[in-house]
Amino acid sequence: VDPAAKDSSGRTALHRAVSNGDLPLADMLLNTWRLDPNEANDDGNTPLHDLAAERVYFSFSHLHASWIFGAGFPAVRDKVKPVCHLLREAGADPERRNAAGKTPRAVLMTWKDIPWGATFEDLLYRALKEVLETM
Repeated sequence: VDPAAKDSSGRTALHRAVSNGDLPLADMLLNTWRLDPNEANDDGNTPLHDLAAERVYFSFSHLHASWIFGAGFPAVRDKVKPVCHLLREAGADPERRNAAGKTPRAVLMTWKDIPWGATFEDLLYRALKEVLETM
């Protein structure tokens, strides 16, 4: 099995691991198999775009709403931030543009009133928090 193989939408195993918040798998794909953290799918989205996109946050919504509003948010946040750090350490570019011309940072900027000076991790945290608070 080729870990760099793409599915019908051009997503690699790394895209899926990131979307699922699977830190051990993402770590293995990046550090053992040396997958490119900037590999794009058919829409030009890298795993960092996927992490920034709201559809990824909703992949965590399998968690019961009462759990999310209680102890769940820190658990989800603590699952997402390490994946983001892992991607960034592996060289994921928060300024890489997808087919629509958006960077992962720009995807996060679609959330309200987030300053440009914030780190990518801060942006991710705020966006995730807003999504979970509105569920």
